[in-house]
Amino acid sequence: MVTALLVATLAATALGTLATHRAVRRSRARRSVVAVGPPPPPGVDEEREALLEVVGDTILERLGDDGLWLPDGRTVETMYAPLETVGGDFLGTLEVDGDAVALIGDVAGHGIDAALVALRVKEAVTEAIAAGASLEEAMGTGNDALRAGAADFATMFACRLDAEGRLTFVNAGHVPPLVIDGAPPDDLQPTGPLLGAFEHRYDEAEVDLEPGARLLAFTDGVTEAFGARGGLTEGEIRAAVAEPHRLDDLRRAVLGKRPDPVRDDIAAFELTTGGAQEDPPHG
Repeated sequence: MVTALLVATLAATALGTLATHRAVRRSRARRSVVAVGPPPPPGVDEEREALLEVVGDTILERLGDDGLWLPDGRTVETMYAPLETVGGDFLGTLEVDGDAVALIGDVAGHGIDAALVALRVKEAVTEAIAAGASLEEAMGTGNDALRAGAADFATMFACRLDAEGRLTFVNAGHVPPLVIDGAPPDDLQPTGPLLGAFEHRYDEAEVDLEPGARLLAFTDGVTEAFGARGGLTEGEIRAAVAEPHRLDDLRRAVLGKRPDPVRDDIAAFELTTGGAQEDPPHG
């Protein structure tokens, strides 16, 4: 788990790199009368490339997640495909007191700026949960982390599944997940506003999932892939993941329908309740 110190270090490194490249551009500008050759690349592009070279791979690794597999058959599989080298979508999983915990979120914007914000809010929430906070308390921590920034906003869905199939969740303005197998839960709609908008006390909700049921959570990059607003329909999403362990099929469905240019990051997780014993997914 990334600590707050790592987040601060990454941000400081990014800001330091920005300052260095701005200084280089100012120096080039002063020498431009005698300069030979083409002008330097546009400043924004140069800064972004410099930042990605320094911290891009590390941030990308931290924004995604390898998933979770518990002995009783509960699993969380993940898929993450940013629009650029890094992006504002993020995923997280962890085991807490025998429960499977998963979260997914989407920060407004794209690229390195959104990625740094996403990393900050993901770590604030996951560290709070790991320390014993409830989902509603952890979501409040994430909200405070964003409100401390400058006009940073994000949606997030966080859930906790116990061995009996009871799903506790908080939905902060996020796209409602779908139940693929089994009877649908009563409601996975938002239980509170998006993070960063204003001070708010988030509430948990609970639903019971049947043995072997699958819960699919995703960011709006999935639903904005094509169509009138560029989005997959619910039926198309369900068809792509009709069989378990097929998040790659969902990714291909999204990318295959996306307009040119691509519009958004995409991320998803598939949480499976216990029941049928299976071998862990491969590939």
